[in-house]
Amino acid sequence: MPYDASNLLCVAGNGQASHWSYSTVDRLAEVLTPGYFPDDPMRNFMLPGELLTLTCLPDRAGRRRRNPVAVLQAVSARTANGVWLVLPLTPIARPGQAAGG
Repeated sequence: MPYDASNLLCVAGNGQASHWSYSTVDRLAEVLTPGYFPDDPMRNFMLPGELLTLTCLPDRAGRRRRNPVAVLQAVSARTANGVWLVLPLTPIARPGQAAGG
């Protein structure tokens, strides 16, 4: 599934830094792929270096039962040619532990 702007929320922030939250049923590998997040400053988007809490959940319909819950802290970055990257920092819930418990 493509990036959905309605799943990106600004949790806290000021003029210098913000903390964002993004939830999706997409697999973690898809979300971390360069270019998943668009370079769209007109839609209240993150700035490079801002903190992001990323949550990947199983699909409600159960079609993706192999997609475990993964929650991690990440930081946003942008390459010189405008490709957005999400660089994981610290896992909050490891997929194996979340799936098993």
